[in-house]
Amino acid sequence: MLLNDLMFESKQLPSSGMEKKATQDRVYTITSELVRVVLELDDYYFQAICSYGFIETAEEFIQMARKFYPIISDQDIFQAARNVWAMNMIL
Repeated sequence: MLLNDLMFESKQLPSSGMEKKATQDRVYTITSELVRVVLELDDYYFQAICSYGFIETAEEFIQMARKFYPIISDQDIFQAARNVWAMNMIL
């Protein structure tokens, strides 16, 4: 369900400021819940991840990947983003 919601939002990216912000907020909410469920995190650890900039790093990575390789699949983007997160956790 959460992945379907995330995929839906990723295909409905608006260009206007207010709509873009609303979409970003929905994506953040969906992603937050997905991270909590998949990693079985309580609020303390989730807040730690947020404070380390993982979300911003993933967002920047996705934008750069799409610019570099516009036809990359969503599945490949998500796998690559997970790899980025894993790399950031190691550093």
